[in-house]
Amino acid sequence: MADVFDFTVDAGTNGTTTFRVKKAQFGDGYTQRAADGINNSTRKWNITVADKYDFEVQPIKAFLDAHGGARSFLWTPPNGVQGRYVCETYNESPAIAGLTTLTAVFEESFAP
Repeated sequence: MADVFDFTVDAGTNGTTTFRVKKAQFGDGYTQRAADGINNSTRKWNITVADKYDFEVQPIKAFLDAHGGARSFLWTPPNGVQGRYVCETYNESPAIAGLTTLTAVFEESFAP
């Protein structure tokens, strides 16, 4: 069973859906298109955890580091549909008064 990312993220989190499509362009301007595979739709979410103390950010970083960008985890985005995601990159920005903002990209995954 996959681990669950159950940390609270900011409301400004936004997602993008990308479709993988195979295309064949013909000389008369006609383009033939077909879905590329059974899971041709992937979602990416830019998440933000803003203005948190280091002790609040450390467990999130430890969770993401433990998965190493390769192992998927379960996460429920703002639309409420839980799915498998991987996080290959995250950034942290130390702010004033010991507060930190962490941003990450969660990409939908279809395999563990």
